[in-house]
Amino acid sequence: MKFKMHLPLILILLFSLLFCCVSVLITAREYHGVYYSYLNISDNPEFEKTIQNGNVEITEMKIEGKNIYYTIKPVHSGFDKIEIKAGGEDYGYYIAESYYIGPFNTIFAENGYFDFDGSIIIKIVILIDIIITVIFMLKHFLRCRREARFGYEMVIYGGIFLFLAIYLITLILQALELDIEIFIQRINYPFSYFLHSFATAGVFFLMITMLFMLVFSLAVSLSNLSLIRHEGFRITNLLGVIFGGLWFVGLMVLFFFETNSSGSTLHGIVFDAITNSIAIIISYFVSMLMATVISAVMAARSKPPFDRDYIAILGCAIRDDGSLTPLLRGRVDSAVAFENEQFVKTGKHAKFVPSGGQGDDEIISESEAMKRYLLEQGVPEEQILMENKSVNTYQNLKFSKEIIDSDSNGENLPAVATTNYHVFRSYVLAKKVGLKNMRGISAKTKWYFFPNAFLREFVGLIVEEKKKHILILTVLTVITALLSIFTVGI
Repeated sequence: MKFKMHLPLILILLFSLLFCCVSVLITAREYHGVYYSYLNISDNPEFEKTIQNGNVEITEMKIEGKNIYYTIKPVHSGFDKIEIKAGGEDYGYYIAESYYIGPFNTIFAENGYFDFDGSIIIKIVILIDIIITVIFMLKHFLRCRREARFGYEMVIYGGIFLFLAIYLITLILQALELDIEIFIQRINYPFSYFLHSFATAGVFFLMITMLFMLVFSLAVSLSNLSLIRHEGFRITNLLGVIFGGLWFVGLMVLFFFETNSSGSTLHGIVFDAITNSIAIIISYFVSMLMATVISAVMAARSKPPFDRDYIAILGCAIRDDGSLTPLLRGRVDSAVAFENEQFVKTGKHAKFVPSGGQGDDEIISESEAMKRYLLEQGVPEEQILMENKSVNTYQNLKFSKEIIDSDSNGENLPAVATTNYHVFRSYVLAKKVGLKNMRGISAKTKWYFFPNAFLREFVGLIVEEKKKHILILTVLTVITALLSIFTVGI
């Protein structure tokens, strides 16, 4: 992801941070407190006020109905505590609040769950920032789709967009359950209440995506059973079952800590922090998985423009007699069909680059088998450039690039023909080997390959960019845990 591309968002967030700081400095110069009581009290009560350290002063106090309103201003930096008793001998009101006087004579209520005058401005700015980030991520996700830049960059954009968008949806759903008066009251709740919603964002995300994950887990499990029945038992054919099991165990662990996280005791505080941290970790992986699935489907459905110079065909196992398996034949047929359509529409031919070496159990190389099939389809031999050294997809693309570059002697527009579930991976590896302007040509295959293939791409995303994911998860976990501890009084 290029820095210049993200510069507008970075500038907006930096400006918002500066605006928040200035807003706090301007608005948090005094604190207006309100205390609500169910007790009746006389119109002219007696007040008894105690200020512990002299760092604050009470400048105004009045009673309206059953509410007592008071204003506190800072005097010196540091902590302080006030006690207010009103109502004579019965003391219908008793208030004990702690405050912190910070730099530039700012004042914050501690017992008010860290609140300050003007916090509504900060809440609105933060929500606007989230909306801007959602729009920014969606814009660049769609830009990747439009420019056929399918890969992990697209997944990260999509994953962040999905997580933040679903978080906003939960806020909207909560707002719709309330009437406008109650909603306004909640907006004016202490600032830490607002922060608490971020700490529990992972829990809400998992609730919203529960149905999707149940369906996906079922789909990959059924996919695995079909793969094992058709291809035999292999660990890679059990990824769905393993994934479903891990997701279920994660939810059970989350449920255990959630049911034991009530209260403000040390035990409750720790379990609340663990609950929200586990939820944010699972949510992160779920959002990336959803983005991977969407990106992979888009990559498979994307069709190249009819201006290709070369079409590399990725190899896979052939039959004992050297003929093509249905899977490999599908790749070659899709390449031939595209080239024929391109020639009809533009008059431009593309050269084929069948790619694949000879395995220990194969009588000829995969590229040779594909070349024979291409000749049978009427493709002239001079239109075929064989690559017969590769043993995996990475080498397919790397060695095909070398052949294409050698033949073209300059800029070229390549395409890669492979099975639909493999197109996304091909884009990722093409970028690694420097195969520029590559576009994928998708060949259909059996349904049961798809769910497991999505999961393989997701695992590939995690493994390929593990350092980035570890860093992001560490930051998210620490922030979530701190917010949970900080807002435990909510």
